[in-house]
Amino acid sequence: MKAWLQEEKRYNEVLRQEIGQLEEAVEQEEIRQQQRKKEAEAPETVLPEVVEAQLERDLLARRRGFMYWLQILCLLLVGLQLAVGFALAAAVLYASSYDPELFYRLLPRVLCEETYTDLAYALGKILPVASEGLLPF
Repeated sequence: MKAWLQEEKRYNEVLRQEIGQLEEAVEQEEIRQQQRKKEAEAPETVLPEVVEAQLERDLLARRRGFMYWLQILCLLLVGLQLAVGFALAAAVLYASSYDPELFYRLLPRVLCEETYTDLAYALGKILPVASEGLLPF
């Protein structure tokens, strides 16, 4: 019986030691988790993420600003092309209806001589001119 009691005491002692070791391991793990939680909440670890997010927002704002001005520039160019096209169409309609010699009077002032002769020849086919005077080409 004494041997059994001594063996039981040793067994209990071994169990207490193992329980103590397990409790220490649990405490160490809890301390590690608390440290990780504090590190995650610390402003030092949050600061780079905040800075990175701010840099991304700034980059997107710059891209949006560039795209806005690029769109405005494209709209201005398209508007200018439409205005020039409208003015040319109006001039052609006016010349074909009221003053067939309009282009022959205006174009020599704007174009060089070679370009004018080529264009006058093409316009002569499109717009018939009835003139008793000499035409400039």
